[in-house]
Amino acid sequence: MLDNDDELTEDALFEVVKVINRNSAKIVYSDEGIIDQKGKMTGIHFKPDFSPDLLFSHNYITHFLVFSKSLFQEAGGFSSEYDGAQDYDLILKLTEKTDTIFHIPKVLYHWRTISTSTSANPESKSYADNAGKAALIAALDRRKMTEMY
Repeated sequence: MLDNDDELTEDALFEVVKVINRNSAKIVYSDEGIIDQKGKMTGIHFKPDFSPDLLFSHNYITHFLVFSKSLFQEAGGFSSEYDGAQDYDLILKLTEKTDTIFHIPKVLYHWRTISTSTSANPESKSYADNAGKAALIAALDRRKMTEMY
């Protein structure tokens, strides 16, 4: 899963296929570089290995996310009910279906920041916060964990 303005590194697909082949991974994600509108690197997000508790606090996985079409379908795909946080909703649903989740500790894509994107200005899409909270509540409900959080 990528946004339309994300850029993969030259070795991104090779690294993902290597992890899938070695570990039978069902979900794979990587660290991310942040670039400005001119393509200049402005930061890096080093992500941890998969942590359900951290995922319940915020969508730290975001993009570059790889999963199979069958897992996507089993999870129910995207839901327009969570517009603005559809990525978060999907990641929550995917991680309910498998625990074979691998993090590649390497920058394999670049996330472009633009003034209207949440990467540059988290307040630019306040509706996304509400959608994210709703997606999280739905995920906790499905997992019968609403009392825990």
